[in-house]
Amino acid sequence: MARRIMRAAASASLATAGEKGQPFVSLVTPAVAADGAVLLWISTLSEHTRQLSRNPRCGLLFQGAADGPNPQTAPRVSVTGWRSASRMTG
Repeated sequence: MARRIMRAAASASLATAGEKGQPFVSLVTPAVAADGAVLLWISTLSEHTRQLSRNPRCGLLFQGAADGPNPQTAPRVSVTGWRSASRMTG
């Protein structure tokens, strides 16, 4: 169920930590690999990319569509982990 919600999400909220540890959240467009790994195409121009370069810990919130007007009824999945990249280029 969690992978289905993640794969169906057109976007996700990415949480990173700023230079002094302050939280920072941005909107990203994820893809989910067959093994469940989350793939992000991110730009070196983005603040979240600079933050991930300094501190690889992050979190993602995926959200599906709500059944009614209350967004709290939407299915959602939170995952935490760290940036792992074979290549981060400018």
